[in-house]
Amino acid sequence: ALLLSYMKGLKLKWNAPYIKRVVQNTAKIMENIHPLAQGYGLIQVLEAANYLAQYHYEEKFNMHYKVICPRSNKPGIYLRTLEETSNVWDEPVEVTPIFTKDCPNQNKVHFEKRFSLVSNQPWIKIPSFLHLSNASSTFQVLIDPTVLKENSKIYMGEIVGIDQSQPDAGPAFRLPITIVKPKVAPIKEYDIVLESGSIHRTFVAIPFGMTYAEVNL
Repeated sequence: ALLLSYMKGLKLKWNAPYIKRVVQNTAKIMENIHPLAQGYGLIQVLEAANYLAQYHYEEKFNMHYKVICPRSNKPGIYLRTLEETSNVWDEPVEVTPIFTKDCPNQNKVHFEKRFSLVSNQPWIKIPSFLHLSNASSTFQVLIDPTVLKENSKIYMGEIVGIDQSQPDAGPAFRLPITIVKPKVAPIKEYDIVLESGSIHRTFVAIPFGMTYAEVNL
């Protein structure tokens, strides 16, 4: 509400996906908090307002970006089974500019963007460049979970697209990638001591033929 009031005061245009992008790009990651518990971090209203004043919404296009994996029709990649995390994955990713109904056709025809593609993990391989016109563009992502340790841990990565005309504005679109590497050793019993308010996650590859588990507190 504060950001929208600020934009109205400056008579700036906006849409919901753009506000989401601003909040994500200016959020602060909190130390000692798991990414699953905080997402992109703590919202920074002042930094977001400064971002809005510096990087204006492109009113003439009135659009946002839709990023999906065509095979699953999902806005991200999630690998968690033993089979999925034991193989290298070559996944197509589709980026589409979504224009609103009131966007003039002439503006759509002249829409053209060049993006630098960046991944934040060495087990994610991508091309370095994406050219996007007013239709969908696709690039390939190579994911290698086999280099990750099988320690019942969550590995999180991300692919971002940086508009080359505004490199300091941060990601224009994102694709999250999550891999869960389960324990593969047979587990007959598993003991753990939990403290009050603590969160403990253990991921186990279910042995063949197992249909249930007993939990004793």
